[in-house]
Amino acid sequence: MLIFTNQTSLDATYQACTSLNVLTAPPLTSRQGMSWVMGEMCCGLYNHVAPPNQTSCAAPGFTGNMANMAMQVPPSSLHPGGVNVLLGDGSGRFIKTSVDLQTWRNIGTRDGGEVTSADAY
Repeated sequence: MLIFTNQTSLDATYQACTSLNVLTAPPLTSRQGMSWVMGEMCCGLYNHVAPPNQTSCAAPGFTGNMANMAMQVPPSSLHPGGVNVLLGDGSGRFIKTSVDLQTWRNIGTRDGGEVTSADAY
């Protein structure tokens, strides 16, 4: 997980993280898996800021607790072309890495009222 400056919107978080050079950006932690082991909400889950298999990033200097931290933590896997995700209805789906960002965000909401066709992902 890489570090970027704190942001105030999904799009700004996505742009800040996407613009980082993964070879030179500072890591949030230097130990592989350390963020996940912390057990904080930010580090044990994923979010829909960026499509699957993109770079994970976080902003230091958050106030209060890690729930207020700007983060991009997409699901990732070694499956070619996408990831398997479990949906709220208990079904599993393979989501393409190339899924449209808005479609990805739509299927990640709990009660946004979006209608998304299964062929969109």
